[in-house]
Amino acid sequence: MISAVFDTNIYIQAILSDTGPGKACVDELFAGRIVVFVHPEILQEIDDFLLRPRVREKYRRVRSVNTADLLRKIRKFGTWVQSVERVFELDRDPDDALFIDLSIATKADFLVSRDKDLLDLFGDANLVAKHANLRIVDPYEFLEAVRNSL
Repeated sequence: MISAVFDTNIYIQAILSDTGPGKACVDELFAGRIVVFVHPEILQEIDDFLLRPRVREKYRRVRSVNTADLLRKIRKFGTWVQSVERVFELDRDPDDALFIDLSIATKADFLVSRDKDLLDLFGDANLVAKHANLRIVDPYEFLEAVRNSL
């Protein structure tokens, strides 16, 4: 079974659009067709985003999301990883290093993101050489890999 780490932006996109690739990725998780590793900081980031007044004002869909239920569902279907050793540094966006660290620690097949800082890392020869099994892809590429594995 394919394993992955989802950047927070994948979950957020799933909330904001019923038809986007983020929603399709999360649907794969909830259907039990993939393994997705989840860390407490990812859930906290989702919660923080959904509770921001500016976000709730701008996106009507967010007001109808039961945040507690969503996080409970992600915990239920995701594979919980309580702690991860911090080994990777990402100067451009230090907060994103967690996604790399989690992917490396769990030996995930994919890190799925829409974040250019993370996607650009797949071209980093040093990272690729050290962690050849890890692919950093956008949600479209991930969904294609999932479909090809079925």
